[in-house]
Amino acid sequence: MSEQALIEILDVAALSVEDSGLLWGYNIDSPRNNLQFETDKIFVYGWILGKKYPAVAIKVTSGGTVIQEIATNNPRPDVAKIHSNVAGSENCGFSAEVGVGELSDECELVLEAVFSDQSIVPIAVVRFRQKLPRLKQIQADLKRSRTRLEQIQSELEQHKPLLRQTQEQLPRLNSQKYQTENQSQAIATMNLSAELANQKTNSPVKPEAVACKSTNAAILTYGSGMSDREWLETLLKSLDHKVVDGIEMPGFPPEELQRQFVGMSGQQALNEAFNFYSEIKRYLGKLGLKLGRESRILDFGCGWGRIIRFFLKDVAAENLYGIDVDSEMTQLCINTVKHGNYSAIQPLPPLELSDGCFDIVYAYSVFSHLAEPVHIKWVEEFSRILKPGGIFVATTQARSFIELCRTLRNQSNTSNNWHHALAHSFVNTEAALADYDSGKFLYSATGGGGPRDASFYGEAVIPQKYVEREWTKYLDFCDFTYDPAIIPQSLIVMQKPVGDR
Repeated sequence: MSEQALIEILDVAALSVEDSGLLWGYNIDSPRNNLQFETDKIFVYGWILGKKYPAVAIKVTSGGTVIQEIATNNPRPDVAKIHSNVAGSENCGFSAEVGVGELSDECELVLEAVFSDQSIVPIAVVRFRQKLPRLKQIQADLKRSRTRLEQIQSELEQHKPLLRQTQEQLPRLNSQKYQTENQSQAIATMNLSAELANQKTNSPVKPEAVACKSTNAAILTYGSGMSDREWLETLLKSLDHKVVDGIEMPGFPPEELQRQFVGMSGQQALNEAFNFYSEIKRYLGKLGLKLGRESRILDFGCGWGRIIRFFLKDVAAENLYGIDVDSEMTQLCINTVKHGNYSAIQPLPPLELSDGCFDIVYAYSVFSHLAEPVHIKWVEEFSRILKPGGIFVATTQARSFIELCRTLRNQSNTSNNWHHALAHSFVNTEAALADYDSGKFLYSATGGGGPRDASFYGEAVIPQKYVEREWTKYLDFCDFTYDPAIIPQSLIVMQKPVGDR
């Protein structure tokens, strides 16, 4: 990581526009909640379509100060397709990298729409936090230390009279000390004995730290009465405290490694994982399925185990399986998550698992990277290892991802390595969008480093029409949704038929 600020997007809130006659609509595609930038700039990307007057710019302000103005003239054929009868809809996009390095550690950006009549309407607020570069952090710490030192010196000046008075009374106080010392010690001993006796009879004893490596029985018992939201709060506590209420929690790899594999770390990474976990449980309920200790779950592409740890509250560890092409990741899960079964696999099936052995198979941000022939083989393999009625839940990049790649190509410079790779993906934007709309599989062979070779790993965008046509050869179609407020990719839900197809 370069010596630059790390920007963490805490929240992106769209503001309601009271005058419905002003806008046909707008959207902030980037930044999104929990996103991180390894730079001192925030990538702002979206579209806006004025109704009464055309929007000519997006004004970015902080604390009333204008930071930057972004022109609203980028091509947005996806918007034009929806608003085909609105003039200017084909060029209503905006994008820019907004520098925030001079702003405070935690700050807000207000995005305001500027219309051709010079009227201005706020449309969104972006709240973010930045971790300063090491040198700037030291300078900021020194500044705070100097300020605190000045406060202490001022307080000492105010208390000098009291200090002189105390020094004058010290000889008299010393003479009284010997007379009362023995009596005070006896009273303190009696009070301590009474307190200990009271604790012994009335206070519950907290359990000792439990380090269970082969079983998660302690976690199952501890979490049995918890809601899913309470379990999330517990896991968030475990970021700083390995033992919570006497129970040893799954561990974490270093934050830099977390970001390397999922683009974020800590609370942001867990919040996104929780949303996906919640979606799985929601679809189980919709399909009339139950999740219990005996349910068998496979995490395909488990990474460092950020999602599988959520199921430790619901499922016995011996029934949780995590697999990944990266042996370093599976070993990391063994060392940190500890609970569950983890193994490295080859890029292509089959798995050394029996037919019909899993209730749930999920793959978060994996089918957004697999080449077409590889991903189809895995869908077929999952149909083999799922139990009848079992579900497969996966994510893939959405249609807007193609537009994002084009926008990144229009940037004069980007310091984000992933963005640089995306700028060279789907270079014929119009053809890619047309292919998506016609139900074709889209893939750019970028590779992902390490065992993620470009022969099978890149950037994949799978439309619903493709899923309904190809995946249904092996599984029944349940749903295909895209709600970036929940997770940043399209969600696919499939189910293995109970009877013969």
